Amino acid sequence: MNDLPIDTPPTQEETMTGLSWRPEDSQFADDPSEYYQWLRDESPVHAHEASNSFFLSRFEDVWRATEDWQTFSSESPVARLRHMASSDPPDHDRLRACVAKYFSPRAVAALEPQIRTICQKLLDPLQSEDRFDLAHRFTTRFPSLVIHRLLGVPLELDEALRSVALSIGAAKDATDLAKTMEQLEEVTAQIIQDDSETAEPGILQRVKAEFGPSELNTDELRGLCSNLVLAGTDTVTNLIGNGVVLLARHNEARRLLVRFPQGIASAVEEMLRFDSPVQSLARRVTRDITLHGVLIPKGAEIRLQWGAANRDDREFDQPDSFLIERRTRRNLALGHGRHFCLGAGLARLEARIAFEELLLRWPDLQIDDANLRRLPSLWVRAWKGIEIS
Repeated sequence: MNDLPIDTPPTQEETMTGLSWRPEDSQFADDPSEYYQWLRDESPVHAHEASNSFFLSRFEDVWRATEDWQTFSSESPVARLRHMASSDPPDHDRLRACVAKYFSPRAVAALEPQIRTICQKLLDPLQSEDRFDLAHRFTTRFPSLVIHRLLGVPLELDEALRSVALSIGAAKDATDLAKTMEQLEEVTAQIIQDDSETAEPGILQRVKAEFGPSELNTDELRGLCSNLVLAGTDTVTNLIGNGVVLLARHNEARRLLVRFPQGIASAVEEMLRFDSPVQSLARRVTRDITLHGVLIPKGAEIRLQWGAANRDDREFDQPDSFLIERRTRRNLALGHGRHFCLGAGLARLEARIAFEELLLRWPDLQIDDANLRRLPSLWVRAWKGIEIS
């Protein structure tokens, strides 16, 4: 049932739910809701032996952890470069301040014509085809083109950077993740070292001119580049891909959005909640803490389970139902607190534009559901391919 080796003894969670938190567990990849419910109800602070970490899965626990960066630190003992996602204040705030103005609501809103043009150029040629892989032809390319052009990535590095950024989510363990991150950093080093003149400098060129090298060293610039590329590629790719499948499977919701496209922005929020693009991220506790009667020792790794928290019935009514008319006060798909996604506004804009353009061309969107396969991943919720027919 779980595609695990015969001699692998069942874990506690497998004994209780039949599922495991493993990338090769196809049943978990298809629908983790039962496992997540078990975590929230029976083991809200779960000592997970395979990953040597503790899982937090209830919405309120995860929400509070994101606000308490002094206790739940983002500082990574294995990070090679300094960047926002693996640092705490004051370094985190300093690095974020260098690029924050480029992701302000006004700056992001001004990008809509440029982003829509990129989207249309990718989708227009597909209209003449009877069958195609939307993941390969659009969802993995659209977000990367947007973030690359904004950052000022040289055209000749587009494909290498896109490929390595997307491979991060498929990393099977910490060793594999470290190797892939090293590959990403090698490509970003080429970008930072590139001093060729461009007609329109991107964010990286502007930041480099404004802050480096006196305020930002080379490794910090590379870290910023890696951070923004990864968030701008992987997260948005998964958001749009998950959303396409959800709308193909929920006909009434799709038909409603075709008739009333002004509801797409709200639908995107439900896509983020229901199938959170990033399912889990790590923190490390800086002191002994006790939560739900469980002692978490200083230095232990904590995994904030965004995907589980966003299905918590303590926070959401009918959490395992996809309801595009849902109005929520808050969700955790793009983080919260100090590490709230800097590009959240950009991600939402890209997704809205993508679904406006997709539903305009394919109002009766049909996918080959029988051949859908999830990307085996412990961190992200993504599809390997999405065949449109």
